[in-house]
Amino acid sequence: MLMVNPVSVAQSRVNFRAGEGNNVLERQGAYSKPAETAAAPAADEKPVKKSGHKLRNTIIGLVVAAAALVTLKKTNVLKTLDAAALADAKFYSPKKLGHYLAVAGDAIAKYTYDPVAKLCSKWFGKKAA
Repeated sequence: MLMVNPVSVAQSRVNFRAGEGNNVLERQGAYSKPAETAAAPAADEKPVKKSGHKLRNTIIGLVVAAAALVTLKKTNVLKTLDAAALADAKFYSPKKLGHYLAVAGDAIAKYTYDPVAKLCSKWFGKKAA
């Protein structure tokens, strides 16, 4: 009986002989981009300055934090303590921290939220909170 071998013994078309053009591992890939040579900038050209967003992101973060403080103070989540309770509270207590955040929220609201609310109350005829 004759058996059929499923593996072909014909030579493959890949040439593994040593040489510069035959090094399979170091050659360019079929879909790779050609290597570009970096040209040195001319003497009269200024280098391109990368634009950073650090200042913009810092300002946005401060505005969001200030809005959160004002909102927490206006909704009575953060409450100010009287002098006796403030003196009795320990340095690291959440009540003391909440008190100082409430004071900061009041100061921010005094110059930002309150004037806008007053102006809106004139436009819409409602009492300012």
